Amino acid sequence: MPNIKFIFWGFIAALGALAAELALSIFFPGEMSAIFDRITFLLFLFVAIEELFKLAVIFKSVSASAFFWPSFLVGTGFALTEILLAYFNNLGTPQTDLFMLLAGVGILHVINSLLCGFAAFSYKKTGRSALPVTIFFLAIILHLVYNVAIIKLINN
Repeated sequence: MPNIKFIFWGFIAALGALAAELALSIFFPGEMSAIFDRITFLLFLFVAIEELFKLAVIFKSVSASAFFWPSFLVGTGFALTEILLAYFNNLGTPQTDLFMLLAGVGILHVINSLLCGFAAFSYKKTGRSALPVTIFFLAIILHLVYNVAIIKLINN
């Protein structure tokens, strides 16, 4: 049962990211209405915030000898939180579309958590930051590509 704490930390990271996103949306009220219609600066900030919160929790969770399970479980907790929020936000969506959306959210956050875990592991193992920073930006780009695909799918 000690591994359940990583799922809990994923949940906390997701709620922390959500709180930061809500606070940030106060400063960009005009862009909030367009965030799901097109690519905006705010969308980029939201993605970066989510990945940063994940990385912060994962950095504390992984060691220089192991990163896979803590990262996977943090990603699972983060994904479950977003899946629940997306599910209750999209109750009128047809079941097959909703399933694909929720599956995509889950897979995205677990993969990105594994990337963040590898970045933290790499930094702790070598003490160098070039590879971890590159991996972190790869996670941000992957998340942005997913969000852009969803925006295009919704708008077509």
